[in-house]
Amino acid sequence: MHLMRDYYTVRRQPLRMGAKLVSYWDGVKVDPDGCQRKRDSECERQQYLDDIGEELLFANSLPIGNVLDFGAGLGWFLSALRAGWDKHAIEPDTYARQRLHETLGVLNVDTLRDCKSAFYDLVICHHVIEHCADPEYVVTEFTRIMKKCAWLIFATPDFDSPCAQRFGPNYRMLHDKTHVSLFTRASAERFLLDAGFCIWEMRFPFPDRYATAENFARWDNTTEVSPPWPGNWMTFYAQLR
Repeated sequence: MHLMRDYYTVRRQPLRMGAKLVSYWDGVKVDPDGCQRKRDSECERQQYLDDIGEELLFANSLPIGNVLDFGAGLGWFLSALRAGWDKHAIEPDTYARQRLHETLGVLNVDTLRDCKSAFYDLVICHHVIEHCADPEYVVTEFTRIMKKCAWLIFATPDFDSPCAQRFGPNYRMLHDKTHVSLFTRASAERFLLDAGFCIWEMRFPFPDRYATAENFARWDNTTEVSPPWPGNWMTFYAQLR
């Protein structure tokens, strides 16, 4: 069941009585193409850092200050920031929180409500907002905890991209059942502008590893899961007005 909101589509998932909460990071997972992946492996870490090269280049160009990674996972983004940042993280996954503390010494913050007002110079929300049931609350809290003119790196899939339109229910970003708030390029832009941000740049990252003849050949077969494709991901670089 899908419900339309002002800025995104709510994707309702059926409740399963007695279902156990499974860690996103611990153990072996299966990706949309059916490949098994161990998300906490060194190979995955390096692949992730290669994929976020544009975002890291931007973050590392900013003056050092206080940074919050909202939905920090295992802290790979924070680990790649240059020295001097006061690093904080919000991460609900118990396994990931333990790794954040043990390997990075990052200060774990329980919720956005626990963050100081007008404290952060940079907030990272990298492919997390689509997992949130109440994105309006999240972005409102961002504006509270950020300093004036602080920066937000905001990334999410584009669920109205050409690839999404072509493949419909076989769009690969729908494979993850925890993607419950589905944004488009236009709606994400309105979402940030209405929240009080100035958008300086919007990019469509497409890591080199996806630019293969095999992936491009998959465009013709819409009966299978869609391939990694330019426009699937979008990243906004926004500043609080």
